[in-house]
Amino acid sequence: MDNNTKKVVSILLQIESAIDKNHRKVKNISLSNGLLSFSLFYYYYALYTGREDDIKKVVLYIEKALDMLTEEYTSYSYVNDLVELGIFLSFIKKKEFIEEVDPLLFQMDSILKQLLKEKIKQKDIDLSTGFPLIGKYFCYRDKIPSRDELLQETIDQVAILATYSKNKTYWTFNMRAQKNKAYVELGLNHGVIGITSYLLLLLKHEVYNDESLSLIHASIEYVLSFYDKNEKQITCFPVFVEEKERYNYNNLAYGDLGIGYTIYYAGKILKNEKYMAQGLDIILKTAAFRDDRHLYIQEAGLIYGTAGLASFFKKFYKETQIPKFKKASEYWFNETLSYRNDNHQWAGFFAYYNSHLSTSHLCFCQGIAGIGIALMEHLIDIDKEYFNFLNYHL
Repeated sequence: MDNNTKKVVSILLQIESAIDKNHRKVKNISLSNGLLSFSLFYYYYALYTGREDDIKKVVLYIEKALDMLTEEYTSYSYVNDLVELGIFLSFIKKKEFIEEVDPLLFQMDSILKQLLKEKIKQKDIDLSTGFPLIGKYFCYRDKIPSRDELLQETIDQVAILATYSKNKTYWTFNMRAQKNKAYVELGLNHGVIGITSYLLLLLKHEVYNDESLSLIHASIEYVLSFYDKNEKQITCFPVFVEEKERYNYNNLAYGDLGIGYTIYYAGKILKNEKYMAQGLDIILKTAAFRDDRHLYIQEAGLIYGTAGLASFFKKFYKETQIPKFKKASEYWFNETLSYRNDNHQWAGFFAYYNSHLSTSHLCFCQGIAGIGIALMEHLIDIDKEYFNFLNYHL
């Protein structure tokens, strides 16, 4: 057993202990920042250990989340919590860890149908907060009546909200709007390529029409029109099209990873070699990014930190066998280990952003549940389905 393997095994034991000691501090049901984080962690941990106790904990934390979901349950991200619960239950049912979830999912169908209609009426097109978020849930509910009609409504609204310019298409967003002025952002979580990604997800689930296919192509052409491969810059795209400012870093939340990923998988899904090559070119540029002094990547978590980068590039090395991706994955894996400090109570890790919240340190997106899943890839060959919960769902 090499030194890094010993470290990972030790860290996983400490993560298990920290979750056991601190899970009661979590008052949210979600997967991103709530109790379902621990169920997902134990799903992968059980694959590694094979222990019956770990298998039982997958179901235990689902039950704890469902017990919390009463009429009194409140959350600043209530819609997201329901969506993540539904998608996670569908995921865990497919893995045959749990069976009797259909009655609950049918109840959620009714609630989320209504919320979907409200989001469409509000014209909220953001992938992380708007009607595409709820549309993702219904993609995984392929056996319910009227599913395709519901999702077709979202395509119609995407088309209505689009701005067309020759052979290009984009959308405006309001989440970061100042003085009520809508803006155009390009990235995955809150921008144009996020809507492209949503339309591609629908296409994967066989919900599409000529207009949605046209929107996919036209929005990719729009985003690529801003591609500037300046070797002196870390990223190739501006944050907002009205400004020249770019990010000085890449992680799963910000920068060029989501853009390159979506265009690459658009190429695979559409069998378009041009898109595959362009997406791969963007991702190769991101693979050169390093942050030895920790100026920009300031935590080990999945969404903002090193663990997400390590897993992302490992995925692309496995798919392409390009050595540059292996080097990037190994670099960010070692950086993840370097962030561990015995002085931190959360299995040695510390979430830089939102550090006043226990959930930031414990849960999937930023905390040790997600870090643990990423580190397990050093021990066993696991799927990347957990990336679905980070908007990397293609």
